[in-house]
Amino acid sequence: KDELTDIQGKLVHFRTYGNGKFQCQGNEYSPMFQWTFGIKLWEGSSDQEGNDIAFNECFDNGRGQEGDYQGRGVGIWLDGLPGNPGNMNWIRHNLVYNNTGNGIFIEISGNTVILGNLLLNNATNTGGGTEFAPASIAIDSREDFVSENNLVFNNTSVGGRYGIKLVTYDWQGCSVNENVVKNNIIVGASEHNLFALFGGDNDDSNGYGNIYENNNFGEEHPGFIQWGWTEHASYESWESAYGWPTYSVEGDPQLAGSTPNSLYLSSSSPARDAGLNLGSDYDSGLVESSTWPNSVVTTDQDVHDSGWELGAYCFTDWTANIIFTSGFEGGQNEGWQIFQ
Repeated sequence: KDELTDIQGKLVHFRTYGNGKFQCQGNEYSPMFQWTFGIKLWEGSSDQEGNDIAFNECFDNGRGQEGDYQGRGVGIWLDGLPGNPGNMNWIRHNLVYNNTGNGIFIEISGNTVILGNLLLNNATNTGGGTEFAPASIAIDSREDFVSENNLVFNNTSVGGRYGIKLVTYDWQGCSVNENVVKNNIIVGASEHNLFALFGGDNDDSNGYGNIYENNNFGEEHPGFIQWGWTEHASYESWESAYGWPTYSVEGDPQLAGSTPNSLYLSSSSPARDAGLNLGSDYDSGLVESSTWPNSVVTTDQDVHDSGWELGAYCFTDWTANIIFTSGFEGGQNEGWQIFQ
C-alpha cells in the first residue's frame, strides 16, 4: 500500500482478489487493516491525476461478516483524489465481481471517468443503511469535501444491495456536484438500482447539477429508485421528482447471461442502439470475446449497429458485416481467411 501511495501512471491487467477474505472474526481487529480492497489510490504527497486503472479483474475481496459495511471488501477505490479536469483519472473496462463492499468507490474524489466496467454481485455487506449501505458504484463525500465532475458512462452493473449511489454524510459543507451518469445498465439490486440522497438528489444544500440520463435501471417495481427520501415504483414518478426528462430506456435489458463473462447484450436487447453518442474520448466498448485480465478486447461504438449501446459491451453480430469479394488473387476463400 505505501509503495502505491504516490503512483502516477497505469494500473492495468492486474488480477486482485481475496484481500481481507480470511480476516479474523469480530470487529476488534486492527483498524489499520479493516479497509480491504483490490486496488486503491489515495492522495499522498503528490497530486493524483491522469491515472489509468484498466483491464483489471478484481474479485472476492472482503470477508462478508455480518455487520461489515461499504469500505470492507471494495473492488476499486479512489479516496481523497480531487483530480484535475484537464488530466482526468480513468477507471475503465475492468471486471469487478463478488466483492463484499462497494464495487467501484469514488470517495471524496473528483474528475474521474468510470467507463465501460462490468460489475456483478458486489456490495453484499449487511452493515450500514441509507447513505452507508454498499453499492456497486458509489460516489460520496463528507465533512467539508466535494466529489464533483465524475463521469459514469456505459457501465453494466448487476446485483448488490444498491446499484449506483450518490450521497453525502457528516455534513459540514460537503457536497456531490455535477456528476454525470449516462448510458449505463444498472439492474438487479436487492434494494435500489439508483439511490440519490443528501445532495445526490440535487437538493441544493449538499449537491447540485448531477445528471442522470439515458440509463436503464431495469424493470419498474416498488423502490427500484430512491430519490431523496421517496422510493419510486415507476420511471414516470421518478422523472416528476427529478424535474425534467431522463430519456431512460425502460424494462429488462435482456443480457445474454448472469456470469461475469456473459453480461453482453442479447440480439433482442432494448439497450442496442439506445445510447447517446458521448464523443470520441468515450467511444470504446467491450467485445464479447474479452477475458480478464490479459485478453480484453475493445471496439469503437461508432462502427457497430446504427448507434451506441447502453452498458459496457458493443453488440457485435459479425455475420452481418462480412463482405466477400473476388478482388483478391485467391478469390473468396482468401477473403474468408483474411476475415478469420
